[in-house]
Amino acid sequence: MEERTITMKIYLILGLISIILFGACAITGDSQKATERKAKKAFEQRDYQASLAYSIALLQADSQRVDALYTGGESARYLRDYDVAILYLERIPDNAKSGDFADADFGLASAKMEMGEYAEAARLYRAFLENGGINYNLIAKAKEDLEYCDWAIEHLKKGNRTLVRRLGENVNTAYSDFAPLRFADKLYFSSSFTNDTITAPVIRLFSAIQDGPAKLYAVNTDDKNLNSCHIALTSDARRIFYTICENSGNQNGPCAIYTREKQYEGNWGPPKKLPRQINLDNFTATQPTVGYDKILRKDMLYFASNRPGGNGNMDIWGSILEKDGTYGQPFPLPFNTPQDDVTPFFHQPSQTLFFSSNGLGNAVDFDVFKTSKTGDAWAAPENVGPPINSAYDDLYYTFHSGSGKAYFASNRPGNRCPDPDDACTSNDIYEAQISAELNVLAYNALDSSQLSGVTVELTDLGRNKIDTAAVNPNGNSFSIPLELEKNYRIAATLDGYLPDEANISTEGTSCFTTLTQPLYLRPGVVLVVRTFNAVDRTPLYGVAVELADRQAGHTVVYQNTASSQQCSFPLDFGKNYFVTGSKPSYSSDNASTSTIGLNRPDTIFQDLYLSPFMNLPLVLYFDNGKPGFGSWLDTATPLTYEQTYLGYLNRKPLFVKGFSEGLTGAEKEAAEAEINAFFENEVEANFAKLRTFSETLIPYLQAGNIIEILVSGYASPLASADYNRRLTERRISSLENHFRQYKNGIFLPWIKAGGLTIKKDPKGEEFDIENVSDDVNNRRLSEFSPAASRLRRVTITRIKFQQGSSSITK
Repeated sequence: MEERTITMKIYLILGLISIILFGACAITGDSQKATERKAKKAFEQRDYQASLAYSIALLQADSQRVDALYTGGESARYLRDYDVAILYLERIPDNAKSGDFADADFGLASAKMEMGEYAEAARLYRAFLENGGINYNLIAKAKEDLEYCDWAIEHLKKGNRTLVRRLGENVNTAYSDFAPLRFADKLYFSSSFTNDTITAPVIRLFSAIQDGPAKLYAVNTDDKNLNSCHIALTSDARRIFYTICENSGNQNGPCAIYTREKQYEGNWGPPKKLPRQINLDNFTATQPTVGYDKILRKDMLYFASNRPGGNGNMDIWGSILEKDGTYGQPFPLPFNTPQDDVTPFFHQPSQTLFFSSNGLGNAVDFDVFKTSKTGDAWAAPENVGPPINSAYDDLYYTFHSGSGKAYFASNRPGNRCPDPDDACTSNDIYEAQISAELNVLAYNALDSSQLSGVTVELTDLGRNKIDTAAVNPNGNSFSIPLELEKNYRIAATLDGYLPDEANISTEGTSCFTTLTQPLYLRPGVVLVVRTFNAVDRTPLYGVAVELADRQAGHTVVYQNTASSQQCSFPLDFGKNYFVTGSKPSYSSDNASTSTIGLNRPDTIFQDLYLSPFMNLPLVLYFDNGKPGFGSWLDTATPLTYEQTYLGYLNRKPLFVKGFSEGLTGAEKEAAEAEINAFFENEVEANFAKLRTFSETLIPYLQAGNIIEILVSGYASPLASADYNRRLTERRISSLENHFRQYKNGIFLPWIKAGGLTIKKDPKGEEFDIENVSDDVNNRRLSEFSPAASRLRRVTITRIKFQQGSSSITK
């Protein structure tokens, strides 16, 4: 593949060679006057490399020579070496800016503008105009460039994050470069071209990868009387569309659209001219773009043409690409103007059609517009605005979703030109890093008045992470940058107001976009519920918080996320509420709150403390009459609960036999199954839970918490009330012994220090229990039945954490 040869680097190399050669001549005897004449002559003949070299030679002898500073600076500017131009032109004193050097400020302003120093450039342009220059062409150009600088300054004040840069010299030449299209990592574009066999410039298709050399693309015509331009690719890159035009000097003559298909071995097949309904005889069809229309569910071809039936000069047309390879009858798009509407590009992911027009709005030069379909109708075109659009021609907008970069052609100031004068109108190709901006406005929901002092938080939903948090104490607006292809949640809060939030998406964004999102905060009473681990007081996330309106019986449940420990509820005045927090593997907590007596916006904070002891109440069962006693008056026992439990478990066969005695068949089997299930699912399972409960206590006691365990004891009604009360006290005593002796007395230091206490509540016997007998002769129902067995128990009913937290009850 051939590469374009003349680049700025070659200019610089030639300039360096010239400097060496002419500098040597000066050293070996050329008079200063002769060097002056050579510098002036080279500058007048626009041999800027030689002029720069002679000027440098003069400055080596006298670094303050105004004539050398001027010719050197202007030569560097024409060579687009703006750093050198500024270095020399800035050294010209103001009192010397007259006569031959009267336009020094113009040259310095132009170089500053190209370097993006718009404020300084504007100052210098104004100084040049105020000094009353006599070059009317430069005066007109200064006014035009000053307008551009003012526009750029205002644009930068708005904080637009879209970064625009002119592509390098591997893409842009001294001639027009246009029609960029990026596919994967390769940029396709059109540009003028010459070589040994083609001496007059022709337009050809090129491709380049990043900053690599541009290469002629394979589909170009070999006919030097024809131009090849305007690439379009299908989404699978299996088919290419492009334009072939007659070469009429520097202008394209009549154009026609061609296509090629990728062959099995990867090469492009032969060119095929699109049929007559596309390429209408004696008219131009050009600038193709293709994409899948999700509404029509068909592939579409859009192109520009001056064919009859449109609305003006060049119009944009559409044609359906049928699956059988035929083309639908072209139709003009409804937004065409009487002027020129050209360079369409269909962005398939966002279903957006971009194009340029000089007939929409107040446009005189070409601006880029966008439109999309709602049903079968196209929306009114929207100007994409700066910095894509400028005070100059901006065309051929395309967008590459993978990189978030747009490409377009423009003749804005600073482009390379075949003849470096100030009348250059050649297009160069630009790259823009597209971004989006969110404009958030906060209002009072009752009267739509503006709210100041609002805090907004932007959360990236993909990462579930807050990207931006901001407060505006003096206004109601926020400007927040967004990334492309993201989903966000924007939330606004203000003390005394209910928060508001909205979801924002930049998916499918294909040009610089400003999204406006109003948020309305309702004043009122707000209940903010915060959830904590009851043991170590750390925030507890993922809690389901339930708010109940006691009068209305209405319940609202809010599920905290894995990264949130609080939620907010709007409350009405004059009401009582009940709030409960729950979480798997934790005991719940609840509290009451009231708005009765409140008459102004307020925020109520309610903290809930959830305990990790989620198996409460924990019921532990005992054998009949156990633990035993030395005297029936005893209220304590030396046995631990584990010892009584093991003895009870050993008597399980006796209970199975006793409960099924006298029964036969299915009734006997059912009785045996019922008593077995009681032992396995309650007696044995709850003993295992006691071990878990004990293990869970240890780290919380180690953390310094003061814990009180409330234990209730019960007995069956086989004996006297006094006997049963003492029996339940012995049963509670066995549980106390469990904690004293567990793991070689691990709890003893806390028990002795008062860090762990057991509050006893011996209930004694329970009466009027169904299927339970107090007849000692009916042992099946008074002793062996599951119902009677469930009465012989102690229950850990509550864990109370002191240090100010609420009691937690399961």
